[in-house]
Amino acid sequence: MKIISFEFEHKTENWKIEKIHFNPKITLLVGASGVGKTQILRGLKILRNIAGYDPEVKDMVKWCIEFETNDNKKYTWKGETDNSNKNDFFEKNRIEIIAEEIILNGKNIAERNNGNIIFEGQKMPKLSASESLIYLFREGIGIMGLFFNFLRMFFFDYKSLSLEPQSILFHKQNFYDVQSEIKNYNSLDQIKNNFLLVLDKLFLIQEKDQKTFNIIKQQFIDIFPKVEDLRCKVLIKEDNKEYISIQIKEQGVTNWIDQKNISSGMFRTLMQLSELYLCADGSVFLMDEFENSLGINCIDEITRNIISSNRNLQFIITSHHPYIINNIPHEYWKLVTRTGNAIKTHNIDEFLTIKNSKHDAFMQLIQLDEYITGEA
Repeated sequence: MKIISFEFEHKTENWKIEKIHFNPKITLLVGASGVGKTQILRGLKILRNIAGYDPEVKDMVKWCIEFETNDNKKYTWKGETDNSNKNDFFEKNRIEIIAEEIILNGKNIAERNNGNIIFEGQKMPKLSASESLIYLFREGIGIMGLFFNFLRMFFFDYKSLSLEPQSILFHKQNFYDVQSEIKNYNSLDQIKNNFLLVLDKLFLIQEKDQKTFNIIKQQFIDIFPKVEDLRCKVLIKEDNKEYISIQIKEQGVTNWIDQKNISSGMFRTLMQLSELYLCADGSVFLMDEFENSLGINCIDEITRNIISSNRNLQFIITSHHPYIINNIPHEYWKLVTRTGNAIKTHNIDEFLTIKNSKHDAFMQLIQLDEYITGEA
């Protein structure tokens, strides 16, 4: 999907995001530290979790999001959660959706109000107040697929990414079961559209689409020239479960190096490259200062990949890094400011006087009072 606009209020923490419009390809959020760039991504993540019914969500929030699906349908989803009327300790840790509305191409197709739910003009029986309409009617006409659209909104924080071998495809299966499972994946699109870990997908294309695997491998080697080869390996751990592990071969080193001994920066870079190639069409990437989780030599290649991607993907990024800001065209920039508890975004064209030079645009940006102080 493509997010068109977003409004959000966090009632528990008393902050809000005024309506922000996103570019269908890339939106780069720039601004002083503390103005709310990360909060914009956090708000979208909370909304993803509400759509997908995550019982851990305890935030009292109010929202309105407009988005377009891959089949060119335009939706507006509005809602509000609350638990302020709960007295029981355990009940206070659960939120209820007290109001909700889904609009398709200007027509109301589902609504929740005062505990009542109307779906396509019909009153529904009593349904769970902790589950969104998107989740409840995930198989209903008009709403079908929205649940999966929100699941394809990825919030990336590679700083805490584990180097331990892991897998969904292989978990609790023996070798022969896995070989049978692999036979079920006959195309790159089938692999992309499955909700597997990126390591599993990388393994599958190594087995099924060597051309795509070699593209990812070569880009990784271009970033890390000391690496001469890369492969995915099936490992058997002490608990007799099978897992996927990355292994690299470095120049002048005889043995392959296992994933747990690869540098975290190398591993994160490989995961980012793999996600760009192996995610499903319509995926939305939420990337908060992703340069902090990558090595300095990785930033330019990852940035080029994002800019040059011709896939149906959307990137919403925050960054302070000069290279990233300089190399993402200024028409994709949104300047973020905060007044009190209100976070606001501005089209950068409101502030730039010289726009035909990347360097000049960047120098103007970092000298703006609004950029330095975070207020507008």
